Amino acid sequence: AGGILYIPLIGFIIDRAGPSIGYAILVAAYVSFSVLLLAFPETGSPRVACAAFVVFAFCRPLFYSLNASFCGERFGFQTFGAIFGLATTLAGFANLLVSPLQCLAADIGFDAVTYILMFFQLSTSALPLYILLPRRGDKPAYGRQRAKSIQWESDSTGSFLDAEVMRANV
Repeated sequence: AGGILYIPLIGFIIDRAGPSIGYAILVAAYVSFSVLLLAFPETGSPRVACAAFVVFAFCRPLFYSLNASFCGERFGFQTFGAIFGLATTLAGFANLLVSPLQCLAADIGFDAVTYILMFFQLSTSALPLYILLPRRGDKPAYGRQRAKSIQWESDSTGSFLDAEVMRANV
């Protein structure tokens, strides 16, 4: 429920900064969440626990919103349903690991599990960065301009009026 408060901020991040900066903000927020989780057993402070909850309430809706934005902008909207469905299915399978991780945390400690989760978060951040960062010889073709060009390509078989509207928007 706390994520509802962050929706305007998340929309601003995605609209103004785009997925690349959004993923960088997500990684920074997730690392701060992990640091707060590691600090809680040491301090025992309810403020640290509340701060971790507040940061997580920001991370979760940002992750899912960035996922949808990234899939649409990068792969186009004709395949959006399939690609976004695959991404959310993989996220659902990852959520099935919560119970085994809870058991593992009870056996070896929460700190070790937090480090494991931080490692996987940082390693999975490499894929969006690899896809979004331009490579030598590539034209930068992502963000709003990429979305407009994809839309132009997909709508190029439409009516003359649609083509004129698209041409005016590009």
